[in-house]
Amino acid sequence: MHRRTVLKGIAASTVAGGVLGPDLFRGAWAARAQAMGDGPFGPPTVDTGFGFTVPEGFSVRVVAVGGEEVAGTGYTWHPASDGAGTYATPDGGWILVSNSEVNTDDVSGGASALKFGPPGADGVAPIEDAYRILGQEVGTPSAGNCAGGVTPWGTWFSAEENAGAQHVWECDPTGATPAIELPQLGTFAHEAAVADPFTGIVYLTEDTGDSRFFRWVPDVTPAFGERPDFDDGRLQVMALTGSEAVTGAGPATWIDVDAVDPSTYRPEGSTSFVRGEGLWYHDRIVYWVASTFSQIFAYDTRTDIQEILHDPAVVGSPMNDADNLCVHPMTGDLYITEDAPQSIGLDVLVITAPDADGARVVAPVIRVPPGGHPGSELTGPVFDPSGTRFYFSSQRMSSPNDPTNVTAGVIYEMTGPFVRAAPQPAPSEPAPSEPPATEPPAGEEPTSAPSPDQEPATGGATLPATGGDDVLGWAGLGVGAIGWLAARRARAMDATRPEPDEA
Repeated sequence: MHRRTVLKGIAASTVAGGVLGPDLFRGAWAARAQAMGDGPFGPPTVDTGFGFTVPEGFSVRVVAVGGEEVAGTGYTWHPASDGAGTYATPDGGWILVSNSEVNTDDVSGGASALKFGPPGADGVAPIEDAYRILGQEVGTPSAGNCAGGVTPWGTWFSAEENAGAQHVWECDPTGATPAIELPQLGTFAHEAAVADPFTGIVYLTEDTGDSRFFRWVPDVTPAFGERPDFDDGRLQVMALTGSEAVTGAGPATWIDVDAVDPSTYRPEGSTSFVRGEGLWYHDRIVYWVASTFSQIFAYDTRTDIQEILHDPAVVGSPMNDADNLCVHPMTGDLYITEDAPQSIGLDVLVITAPDADGARVVAPVIRVPPGGHPGSELTGPVFDPSGTRFYFSSQRMSSPNDPTNVTAGVIYEMTGPFVRAAPQPAPSEPAPSEPPATEPPAGEEPTSAPSPDQEPATGGATLPATGGDDVLGWAGLGVGAIGWLAARRARAMDATRPEPDEA
């Protein structure tokens, strides 16, 4: 199927994460992770032949290598693959979008896509197409594209971190229409961006040693899952308040800043974090990472309370330098990739959804031994629509096909029993129904910002019980109001269509 044909079918896609119902993990979702055993799949002891091990029952294949043609497509894949997202297509296949964190003048960064057809009788999904969706090759020059996020209306946020204009671009995963630059979302070392389908609010991480957690709030709240008007809105930074603020947890307020003036991005009272990285929206919760101390936060978009799921206080945790993360669409498990020193090795870890007692487990699912992928990091975790295929990248891994291609970057597909019986926590009290805060309450000043070199978070308050909303579990599958993309495509075609001959 040609990628332009795919556009019509994406409009009919649905979010696989919605099958579990709204109250699956309510009340215990903020429980701190615990290092316990080997996780739900057993230890990663099976050698894949690709320089890493996985648990029994899983298999791995390479789907793209930087600088090499994607088999059967004629398209040369970009190097240094980073953040990724997936989009269901009407034929039972899906699109995988991947960023390129390249920042040199002679090689474009941007983003590319792989189009998978429906799985065959052998369970393997064929790659039917590969193409550019952002970059100088398609007239939208961009560089240093790190992570990003899938939007509820079916587009891809590609975020520039260390090159380009340090903006966010909005991309059509089919490649049918040109990407749009969104300076309204700020000019800084962008890592990731996700949108809340209920409010249209976009949450953004910043990858610096003295970073802030940002959000962009539309002036007019769009209908559920629809695109907000990015010409009218406010950029804000988080200010944690209360006794737990120094740990990275507590009630949050938000301070307006000037999107076009980066000198305003560190207002008095805003909260400092160390290297904001991965970001994911799932079931009204925004999960995100502050990498240096492997802090994983959970921000409740309904109560404006942030909790800590993981940090150095989790004794015995195998996690080091957490980087990107995603949520499994059916189970609610979190999957985290690492950017750890070579002397330690690299892991993909799982933090399980809380069980009936509210307990979480953190354990490795993929293990790269020390020196196994020299100079690399693991990036771009995301699941396919079925939740049975997990994609991730080794960003600077040498090519398995060409020894001279030493920093190609490789995207792997790991297939196996990721879908497991979901835990059933005890019922909980409903959450307050107030809308998200957009500024500090009248008469209340935010607390002082922690210094950049302060100690990592070591604790956090228990989150109030939540529940009551009839929601879909948005989890990395591009869906929803894709008619906006179709309209963009129509306008683009009209602009290039020759005028009719005059009578």
